[in-house]
Parts: sequence; C-alpha cells; structure tokens
Amino acid sequence: MALDQTQALGYVVKKVRFSSAHFFHLPHLSDLENRQRFGPTANRNGHGHNYELEVTVKGPVDSQTGMVMNLKDLKALLQEEVITPLDFKSLNHDVPYFSDKLPTLENLVQFIWPRLEKRVAQMGSEDAPLSLHHLTLYEADDLFVDFGADMPDATRGEPPVPPLTTLTRKYDFCATHRLYNPSFSDEQNQTVFRECNNPNGHGHNYELEVSVSGVPDQETGMVIDLVALDMLVSKWILAKVDHKNMNLDVDFLSGIIPTAELMAEAFWKQLCPHIPEPARLYKIRLIETKKNYAEYYGP
Repeated sequence: MALDQTQALGYVVKKVRFSSAHFFHLPHLSDLENRQRFGPTANRNGHGHNYELEVTVKGPVDSQTGMVMNLKDLKALLQEEVITPLDFKSLNHDVPYFSDKLPTLENLVQFIWPRLEKRVAQMGSEDAPLSLHHLTLYEADDLFVDFGADMPDATRGEPPVPPLTTLTRKYDFCATHRLYNPSFSDEQNQTVFRECNNPNGHGHNYELEVSVSGVPDQETGMVIDLVALDMLVSKWILAKVDHKNMNLDVDFLSGIIPTAELMAEAFWKQLCPHIPEPARLYKIRLIETKKNYAEYYGP
C-alpha cells in the first residue's frame, strides 16, 4: 500500500557520544612533511576526542504511536553500528576503513552514513518508509561536519552526487557597534533601534561560524585544509574586526548599519573569493548573543 500523501512527515533526532583516538599521516610524506602539513595532529602516538553525533531520521508520523520510529530501536541501532566499532578505539589502528584513509571528520561521517542508511531503511515498511536524513558530527564545540541526502546543493536545484559534506569552523571576536541610520531623525533612530542606538555604542562577544562544502579530497579526506581556512578567516575577517568599532574602524563595513544581518553578508563578500576550489563557501552564521544570530548563504 502506498504512503498516504496526507500523512504528516516527521524528523526524529538522536544524539550519541563516543571517544576515539586518531592521527593524520600520509605514507608518501616524511615525518617532517606530515608535521608541516598537519601540525600536532600528525603526532603518530595519537590524540583523542569526545565526539558527538546527531542522527536525523525522516518518515511518516505513526497515527497510533505519534512516533516516526521508536527511539529505543534507534538507540540500539546506533549502539551496534556506531558505538561498538568506534568507542574507545584508535581509528587508525582498530577500524579497517581507515587503513588507507585519514580519519578526518569528513571521512568519519562517510564511514558512519552507509552503515546507518541501509539499516534505517530496513526498519521502515512500505506503508511507513524510513530514511536517514542527516548527520552532524562534532569533534569539538568549534568544529563539526554535516552530511546528508538533502545537503547544500539540493537546496539550489543541484542534487549532489555523492552528497556533499559541509565543514563548519567557529571563531570568536569582540567588538563594539551602534545601530544608527544617518537618514533617520534622532527620534526615528531611537524608535527603531532603541538601546542599540546608544551614541557611545555597545559591544558583544561575537561568534562566527564559517561553513564550507564540497566533496572531500581523495588524499587528505578534507573538504578544505583547516589550517588554511583558519588563516583565511583570520586575514580577511578577524584581523579587521576583533577589538574594533564596527562603525568607525572597519573599512569593508563603511556605510553599512552593522546589524548581524548586514555584517554576515559583508563577511561573506570578504571571504568567498578566497575559498580555494573545488570547495565553496556555503554559509556564514554570526551569533551576536545566545538569543540572536543571523545567517547568510550568498547571493
């Protein structure tokens, strides 16, 4: 029986954690060359992370249980396919998949995806099909990847084959700004921007998330070299805005009301031309406070 098209689709998310060790080493490079390329990550004695994985499953909401799928079943699946093979393991030594691949976040999420995709589909039925929708894998609070069937290109009418991986790196800086439109009267500025219109300005500890998407490089397993990305963001954004007055000190914000929305767009324009192909800048998220952030996905 075909799925009732009026039946609501739902998305259920389950988080799991595992602890693993790894290191980066390309056999055709010397130890010195590996250290130059990967920094401390090239230490062949390894280092470790507490990884966190978010798994999103898509399917119809069962009218009798109110569930997309039973979370106990999903938990058992994740235990078998993710926790058991990865938890308290050395990815380089204990997981055969990484015998000829660097255990990057990008490669790790591609190890996990096919293990779950088929099993999730088998747990559904013709009347209530299930599909693995999305994975987000955190190595740290400031570094994570997204991978899924509906990843960036699909939103632009270009279904990716294979699905693209998106790496996100988080940075922070502190700055001051004033929200003020010179074409408004003082009364209008006060009405529109209220306390943010303080002539002396006010400040934030901003968090900046830079997301880059692409197909991981066959040799390095990376969408983009993380050291190179850090250098680009530092040069084109952070060095220009950290400990600065957004209204007075930042050349590329001149004439712009420094709202989170317009700053995110300006940061995109600063960084996008410098992202090395074939990777591409996917998203800029600027977090002003824990309650307020803006995102920009390009023109």
